[in-house]
Amino acid sequence: MKVLIEKINVIVLFLLVLLLSLITIFSPKEKISDLEKRKLAPLPSFNINSWMTGAFGPSVDDFLADHIFCRNSFMNFSDDLKICFSHEMFFPKYIDTAEVKMVKIIRQNPKKLPEKAIQVLDTSNHIVVMNDPNQDLTLTEGVYIYDSCAYQFFGGSKNSANRYAKSVNQLKSQLGDSIKLYSLLVPSSTEFCLPKEKYKGKTTSEEKGISLIFSRLSGNILTTNIYPRLASHNNEYLFFKTDHHWTARGAYYAYLDFSLTAKFEPLALDQMKPNFMKRSFLGSLYSMTRDQTLKGNPDKLEYFDINFNGSKAFYKMTPNDPWSKTQIINKKGEFGIGYGVFLGVDYPVMRIDGPVKNGRRLMVIKDSYANAFIPFLVNHFEKIYVADVRYFPYKIIDFVKANGINEVLVMNHTITANSPYISKKLLTLIK
Repeated sequence: MKVLIEKINVIVLFLLVLLLSLITIFSPKEKISDLEKRKLAPLPSFNINSWMTGAFGPSVDDFLADHIFCRNSFMNFSDDLKICFSHEMFFPKYIDTAEVKMVKIIRQNPKKLPEKAIQVLDTSNHIVVMNDPNQDLTLTEGVYIYDSCAYQFFGGSKNSANRYAKSVNQLKSQLGDSIKLYSLLVPSSTEFCLPKEKYKGKTTSEEKGISLIFSRLSGNILTTNIYPRLASHNNEYLFFKTDHHWTARGAYYAYLDFSLTAKFEPLALDQMKPNFMKRSFLGSLYSMTRDQTLKGNPDKLEYFDINFNGSKAFYKMTPNDPWSKTQIINKKGEFGIGYGVFLGVDYPVMRIDGPVKNGRRLMVIKDSYANAFIPFLVNHFEKIYVADVRYFPYKIIDFVKANGINEVLVMNHTITANSPYISKKLLTLIK
C-alpha cells in the first residue's frame, strides 16, 4: 500500500509539473514586465552550436523563470509576506536606467536651500499629493519616500556642472558655427512636490544647478530653462509618483519653452486631445524599492492624441542593422503600460520622418526624459534623429555630417547631467 501511494504521489507531481510547463509554454507571452520594468527572456531557438556550447539550457531556464504561470501573482504574494513577517526579503533590481543608478552613485553635497523653494498641493489631473509635515521621510534602496510618493535627491556640485558643460562645449566646438546647438535640462519632482523642510540639508538646489551649468556653456549655445514654467504649473500632474520620469504634461510645458528657443509655432493644448491609459501603473522607483505605500498609490499615464500627419518612426540597434519600424506613441502596451508608451524602449538610435519639408533636421542627444518630449516636436521638423547617449553606436560628428543634420539638442535630466558617466560618455562620442 505504501509503495502504491508513493507511486501515485510521483505520478501526480509529474503531471502537475507537466501541466504547469505546458501552460507556461503555450500561454500568451508578455515581452515586458511592468512589475520589474525589464524585457522578459524570449523562447530560445534550438541549434547545434548553442547545444554544444551549453548556452541552450540556461536560455530555456531563463525563459521558464520569466514566463511561469501566475508569476506576477507569486511575486505579489512574496511582497505581502514581507509585510506579514516585517522582514527584509531579497528583491532583484532590474532597473537599467542611468537616472536611477545615479541616486546611489552621486554623493550628496548638503547646502542651504533658497527660501523660495516651492511647496505644492496638487489636486489636478487625477493626482493628489498631500504635503503633511508630520509625515515621515524614509530612505529605501537609495530612493526617498514621502506620503506614498518616491523622490530622487540631487547631488550636483560645481565640479559636476563644469564637467557636463565642458562636454557640451566640446560638442559645439566640433560642430562649428553652421549647426545650431541647444541645451535643455529637466529637473525632478523633488523641488516641486516635496515640502522644503523634508529635503533641507539632504539635497542641493536643482534650480541653481541648472543655472550653474548654463553659465558655464559657450555663448553660442542656445539654452532653454524650463524650471520657471514648470514651477508656475506645479498644481498639475507634471511628475509621476512611483516613477523617476516626468509626465507628458510636464514635457509639454518644456516644449512650449523650447519652441521659443528653436523658433517654431507650438501646438496649443486644444489642438491635441489629452487621454489617460485605462490601466494605472507602478513605475521604476516602485520596482526598485517594492515599497508597499507606493504600491497603494499607482500612477496614471496621460498621453496626447497628436496628429502626426503621416510621420513614420524607425530604429536601429547597431550600425549594420536596417531601419526597422516602430511607433512614436504606442498605446497597445507593447513596451509596458507605463513610460514605454513614449517612443518605446530606449533605442540606441531612432529616425522620425516628419510631415514638413522645411529643411530642418534635428538630432536629439538624450536620456529617457526626452522620450515624452520628442513626440511634440514631430510636426516641426523634416527629420528627427534620436540618439540615446548611453547606447549610441556612432560618432556624433560623423553621424551629423552623414545625415545632413543642421540642429542638435542635448537634453538630459539634472541627475544624469551631473553624473561622471554621462559627461565622459558624451566626450567619447565626440572624439
